[in-house]
Amino acid sequence: MRSFISFLFLFTALIVLSGQKANNKIKIVFRFDDYLMTQHIVFDSILDIFKKNHISLTLGVVPFDKEDVIFNKLSQDQLNDLKSRIKKNEIEIALHGFSHTDNKLTKRSLLKKEISSEFYNMEYNDQVAKIKKGKKALDSILNINTKVFIPPYNSYDENTIKALESLDFKVISASRDGYSGPGRISYIPYTTSDLTELPGLLRVKPDDDYSIIVVIHPYSFIGGIKTDLTKPVYFNKLDTLLNWINGQNNIVTVNFLTLARGENFNYKRFVLNSTDNNILIKFLDEFRILRYGVYNTAEYQRSHKRIFGVYNILFHIIVFLSVFFAAKIFSRLILSSAILKIIFILLFIIMVPGVLYKAINSHAFVIYIVFLLTILSAFSIGLIRGNHQTNQ
Repeated sequence: MRSFISFLFLFTALIVLSGQKANNKIKIVFRFDDYLMTQHIVFDSILDIFKKNHISLTLGVVPFDKEDVIFNKLSQDQLNDLKSRIKKNEIEIALHGFSHTDNKLTKRSLLKKEISSEFYNMEYNDQVAKIKKGKKALDSILNINTKVFIPPYNSYDENTIKALESLDFKVISASRDGYSGPGRISYIPYTTSDLTELPGLLRVKPDDDYSIIVVIHPYSFIGGIKTDLTKPVYFNKLDTLLNWINGQNNIVTVNFLTLARGENFNYKRFVLNSTDNNILIKFLDEFRILRYGVYNTAEYQRSHKRIFGVYNILFHIIVFLSVFFAAKIFSRLILSSAILKIIFILLFIIMVPGVLYKAINSHAFVIYIVFLLTILSAFSIGLIRGNHQTNQ
């Protein structure tokens, strides 16, 4: 265990040190989902706090209600104020789906979880019609030409991308799990939806060149909709955080279109930033140990691909040896081969379905299977070797 912990610290240190560059800026986009065109203490307070700190905010606007009626409850003065903020680049408008409803097209099965989505599994023509209608509504109300799309539930499919490109959208911002393919659209996934994580993210590699997308919702704040999805903070905490960001020389806040114009966010970069091909990076990312979710440049990822690969192999070797010796020692304590068989069967019953469930519901099916086979082979070989030496 000590060797494993030391290995993780060594891995983290090497990656951090090897990736440092001078005079680069960390780019941050703040994305506010589930924005509705109505007067609300959360909506109004957030807009005022960002305006006070002179930081651009991208609003993911839901254009229609559940009855397919345009959702606009702003007075003319409030609407004019919103338009004025848009013209001053204080606010960027993104289309956040159509009515943010679940299409119920993905059903739950024994090893397949149900996916909440407004677009996933929907026919291409239907997706084009909904996105086109939503875009037309926002464009006409706010006198804009919406180019950024945020899929509800961060869920979409290949047809969504085709529909967006046919309607001349420039950016899609969802999560790092999702379809990507060659085309003109920029993939800029979110990094975190927890404001309390942001300072830690910014201190991971202060001199490197990467992007962070912070997603906030009405329920991200005290007084918003209650939920267990994130740790809510008070509005003054947001004000303090934005004020602190303004004082950092290595951080610049931008909106999606500005970010996309300055860098290449094509599908190759999206794939390179995925954790789908490396179980170690996936674990470190999932447990918030190393650069969890920051969106590195394609050049950085390519230059570190061998490093990631080597440490991934070492990680599997360490896992194999740890499980092997643990099983070997354990088998010496249990002299009955019948009990050993029962233990192995129980391990199989407990572990295999869980890993398969994770693999099937992830874009990283292969790496989960390799990880599972590593553990099972190490455990079975360790039991056999230990039992054989005991019987000699």
